Amino acid sequence: MRLYKIILTILFVFLLGANLVQYHIHSENKKEQLTINSDFAAAIGRISAGLEEGKPPSIISLEHAFKASALEKYTTYNKSKIRFISILANTLRHEYLNNQPISHVEKIQESLMQLSNNPEDRELADNIILMIKKE
Repeated sequence: MRLYKIILTILFVFLLGANLVQYHIHSENKKEQLTINSDFAAAIGRISAGLEEGKPPSIISLEHAFKASALEKYTTYNKSKIRFISILANTLRHEYLNNQPISHVEKIQESLMQLSNNPEDRELADNIILMIKKE
């Protein structure tokens, strides 16, 4: 009977330790996901830093757009709602390579900031892409 209690105690301590390790791993993964999500949203907002009225997008805008595009598949956001970021990055690259000036920059910058607060707003993202394509 005494051996039975010792075995149960050891098993209980082992399971408690395993649960604590699992909790620690889970909390670390959650922190990492939050960091990725905030980096993704920040990159979207920072795209606006390289936009000037009547000029093509700068390399800064392209870097942040492609950073957000690279982080897209690692975020916890709904993937079907954030696929716009690769379209946005390619649109900016097209405008940059063809030396196309961008108009309505103030509105685009404001919209990018709003989008960085809610990256799943597909309608806003589509409007941004349309504004960039307009000459």
